[in-house]
Amino acid sequence: MYRCAITKKLFPAKDMQVDHIDPVIPEKWGRKTKWLGYNWNELLPRLFCGKENLQAVSKEAHKAKTKEENARRKRTNTVRKKEV
Repeated sequence: MYRCAITKKLFPAKDMQVDHIDPVIPEKWGRKTKWLGYNWNELLPRLFCGKENLQAVSKEAHKAKTKEENARRKRTNTVRKKEV
């Protein structure tokens, strides 16, 4: 059994995933539909980070965290469009 870093509950290995603590795609970048729109020189080091930026989380918690991050990115895009 493994402890989820977010919920602190125990889960079997099959229900666990590795999560980037600091998201690979920062919220300030907004949400783009394809990764090709990002600066790869900034993106790759964030993707292939050190273990200090990784945490073991349950699939359920990871899905919820990703959903919230995407919602914040979407709001960032909305604010940017209003500013333009």
